[in-house]
Amino acid sequence: MNSIRLAILSIASLAVCWTSVAQAQTTHSISGSLFLGNPSAGATREATLPNAGNPAPTIQTTGPGQTIVIPADQWQMSGSIMRTFMSFPSVAQNTEVFNTTHADVTFAPGAGVGTLSWCPQITGCGTFMDATVATGQGFIGALPGPNTFGGAFRLLRSITGGAWFVFNPGTTPTKTVGFSPNVRNQPWTAGITNQEQVIDTNPGLSTVRINVMLGANGSITDPGTGIGPPPTPTAPNGIATGFKMTTGTLVFSDATPATVGGGPFTSTQAGSDNRTAGGEGNIQLIGGAVAYAGFTGNVFYRITRLTMDVPEPASMLALGVGLVALAGLTQFRRRD
Repeated sequence: MNSIRLAILSIASLAVCWTSVAQAQTTHSISGSLFLGNPSAGATREATLPNAGNPAPTIQTTGPGQTIVIPADQWQMSGSIMRTFMSFPSVAQNTEVFNTTHADVTFAPGAGVGTLSWCPQITGCGTFMDATVATGQGFIGALPGPNTFGGAFRLLRSITGGAWFVFNPGTTPTKTVGFSPNVRNQPWTAGITNQEQVIDTNPGLSTVRINVMLGANGSITDPGTGIGPPPTPTAPNGIATGFKMTTGTLVFSDATPATVGGGPFTSTQAGSDNRTAGGEGNIQLIGGAVAYAGFTGNVFYRITRLTMDVPEPASMLALGVGLVALAGLTQFRRRD
């Protein structure tokens, strides 16, 4: 009987000691979702955790304000998407095969986007005050406030595929179009370091075709016949300016497509932090960017939305084991 008491007491002591040590860095098993999108352009992607058939991933919380440390490659998304562009007469359709993942990331108090107001770095838009949606420049801003938990969340995009561009729109079936490959391997701008710019290099058109049949919303129903090399010059590169993730509020405006009256597409996206002092609860981080598309000449905003459900930390589970063991020891004493 004494040996049983000793074993139970040992388990209890180890569990309680582990609880004390683990307070400095606590492991949580989490669920959540990751959303990427160009809402005004109609392109969205989403991934959830845990993935089907896989255990829930873990994060570490540590330090004042419960800093969050996420290992690399926890959120990954891949697939294919074909979009048509009714509002852009210069673009027929775009087909992409994509794969997206991320590096290690740390979110911390005061490390979010902060207060900002910005427009894309294109001709005539050197500062936020120069931006006007009537000319398709658009803007992104972060409302001032104390809730700036966050940080940079670098998502690496790998994209293959291409887009069909109409350069001499005419009466069907005499439209002339060109195909441009859009092979990319670069950071997704929404959620990246503040005011960091990413260049979408225009690879140029690879083919020109005539007698192309366009269907609903610019979809290609018949690719027609190839007639030779592409025209010059090609369209300029795209430029995107990104900003960190935040639990604050971001506001966006763009003219997609640009219209004489402005026609801005506007949106407000808010983050939140509903965790307890122990680090468990729900948290939503918002990352933004504003991007200029070289081929279309339009500006649109990008958004990353990361939502995490952080349950009771592992250290608290260890404490529970210790308490159960101590309760068992008490019962043995009562029996004696």
